Amino acid sequence: MQIPREKTPLNPATMAAILRDSYHGVFGTFPSLPMLANAWAQCALEHASGEATYDRNIGNITVPAGYAGDFYVLHVQEQVEPGVWKYLDLKFAAHQDFIDGGRAYWALLRRRYASVLPLFEAGRTEDAAYRLHDLHYYTANAAPYARGMVGLVRRFDREIVPQLMDRVKPEPVSVAVDGWDEIVEACAGANWCGARAA
Repeated sequence: MQIPREKTPLNPATMAAILRDSYHGVFGTFPSLPMLANAWAQCALEHASGEATYDRNIGNITVPAGYAGDFYVLHVQEQVEPGVWKYLDLKFAAHQDFIDGGRAYWALLRRRYASVLPLFEAGRTEDAAYRLHDLHYYTANAAPYARGMVGLVRRFDREIVPQLMDRVKPEPVSVAVDGWDEIVEACAGANWCGARAA
């Protein structure tokens, strides 16, 4: 059912935390740092770093005809063929909370854009951006979109990772574990290892 469009802005670190936690809801594990960095870069590009987020839609996901859930309509300029732009009224999915919006993003990638996920995982940002274009995730020109994603991954590494690390609190450990210091060090540098935001 169509609902009024409501602006629901996010700060960049909160968007990253939502993507991390909603990934867990879809895949049952937490994303690697490259996976999260690339997904965040794409969503930050789609949502002006979180400022242009509406109805808790993560990834600017449109809905097909006959969609039974809530949606809002936005008048947008889309490239309908190379060099030809038209204004269209598109229906975008609306969600009750951000985690649901994030799960919808990851589920869509897994279902329709699965070939992008290994590129995200490998840190091949530019290749991922071009693949998303080839698969019609977005209609903008691919080269500027790819440059934008690459720049945003750099921003993620520089600004967002330190903010996320400040929010991560280790789970209490009730038994001694050999090699614990090495495990903690590996998790801090390469993977979220199941860490949760406080």
